[in-house]
Order: sequence, then structure tokens, then C-alpha cells
Amino acid sequence: MPGYGHRREAAAKGAPVILAVRDVARGTQIAREFGDAEVLELGLAELGGVRAAAARAGDVDVLVNNAGTSPPRRIETIDGFEMHLAVNFLGPFLFTGLVLPRVRKRVVILGSMIHKRAKIHFDDPDFRTRKWTRSAAYGQSKLADMLWGAKLSRRLEKKGRGVDVQLAHPGWADTNLGSPVENPVFKRLLSPFVSRVAQPADRAALPALYAATQDLQPGGYVGPDGLGEIRGHPKPVGRSKASEDPELARRLWEHAEADGRGLVGEGRSVVQEVAGGSLVAALCILSARDSQVGRRCDDDRGMDFVYDASQVHFRARQP
Repeated sequence: MPGYGHRREAAAKGAPVILAVRDVARGTQIAREFGDAEVLELGLAELGGVRAAAARAGDVDVLVNNAGTSPPRRIETIDGFEMHLAVNFLGPFLFTGLVLPRVRKRVVILGSMIHKRAKIHFDDPDFRTRKWTRSAAYGQSKLADMLWGAKLSRRLEKKGRGVDVQLAHPGWADTNLGSPVENPVFKRLLSPFVSRVAQPADRAALPALYAATQDLQPGGYVGPDGLGEIRGHPKPVGRSKASEDPELARRLWEHAEADGRGLVGEGRSVVQEVAGGSLVAALCILSARDSQVGRRCDDDRGMDFVYDASQVHFRARQP
């Protein structure tokens, strides 16, 4: 599931879960099991679809970015991004940026233990010229998530909106994504070993649920408490120095918001000229343009703005 949220207006009734899913049929089946859930179609591999889903999303209390993919070969999305980077980072980055004005309490971002061994190659993040490996691509996307979460947390603290960011990782989850091999024969052979060491899916979900619901310091990171953080009960855990590097986070953020191949639809002209370099402003403008309606929201420089389908008006935020 790419994520879930709790709708604000239903809070008094025990707010329903909103399942943001790529596969609507499976999502609908799970929603029936919940009994009080809604389904929002959201495929993170296509950024146009991400913007459309964000335009349909309502207010939420907690947004959990839980989607993940790890294909066994290099795949390029319709927008021209390497699949790991698109689904694990750029799609959630865009969706969160668009719905952030409607989030009331918290954003949760899923990281991974592999971020500690990963690097981000800004000269070739999509592996066009350097050698692609599954672990390098997955690790890069998860380090990107960690950096994004840390920087988003600092931005929200500075703005004082009352919305915080938490990061979490599941340990080693006994799921298709957590399997170390792709060959079905080897999967069956390794299955007894994996089931003894890895956590079942319901236990692997606990760190994310803990991060979504517990009273934590802003910018926290939650994982299993067992040996090597592979399995166990959720608790605050450590992260790599690189994942908290403000300069690396700045470069990543600028790379993501300035990429002209589809992330913000119209590249540098929108971000740098129309929105003055503000990611939140640029994404909100694009969302309004997609839906052909005016929209008002606040950007990350403490300004309100109104987009009226022809131009953007900035003004000082009203107290």
C-alpha cells in the first residue's frame, strides 16, 4: 500500500483508514476486511497519476508513505526515472508535497536498514551510464527517503505547523519485497530459513504503526529492537551520519524539485520562475492547474499564495 491516512472530519467517529493503492481490486478487498476504510487509486510509478490522486485526496490526520518496490532488473518509468527511485522516493515525495497542506498531525516515511550502506549519485541517479544493481538502486532510494524525511522534519519544525515527521523501517520482512532471491525454486528452498529469521508481514508493520501513533520527538527513526534490527518490537533506532547530512539533503531536495523530466511537470520554469524556488508552492500550483480550479495554500517561505488559473499572487501570510 502506498500509504494510508485518517480523515479529519471523521475523527470523532473513529476515523476510517484511507488505503492509497495501485491495485484497486485488492485494495477494495482489504477495505472490506477493515470495515471502515476508503480506497484511493495511487500508482507511484507515474507522476501524472500521483498528481491526480493527490487532487482527489481529502484531509488526513496521519499520512504513511508505505509503498516500496525492488524489481530484479533495471526498469525505467514513463517519466524516465529508474523504477526504485520513482516508486520509493520521487512518487511519495511528490504526493506528500501535494497533500501536505491537508495533513493535520504527522507524516511517516519508510526507510530501510540498507540506507547505511548506500550512496546517492547525483550525476547519474537513474543508472544510465553506471552499472545497475538491485541493492545499489534500492539503497539509493532508501537513503533518499531518509534524507528527505530529515529535511522535511526540519522544515516543518521551523514553520511551527504542529505537523511532525517520523521515519521507520520494518527490519527483515518475510514478504515478496524482502526475499533475497527472485528465482521461484530458490525461494522455496530458502523459505524455511527466511521464515525463521525474518518477521511476518504483520510484525514487520509494527515499526510504521508505532511511528504513526506514539508520542515521539520530531524526526525520529523507529525499527525492531532485536539483533541487527532484523526483527523484534519497535523502538527508536540509530541511522547513518549521511542520512542526517543537511548539505546532502539540500542537494537531494534541489535535484528532486528541479528535475525537468516530469517531477513537477514543467521543470525549472515552474519551480524557479513561477514559485521562486518553493517546492510546496510549485506542487500546489501544478495541482490546481491539473484540476482547473483556483487553490490557496501556504509555501515554505511563510507566504500565502493564490493560483487563479492564469497567474500566481503572493502575499504575506495572515495571522
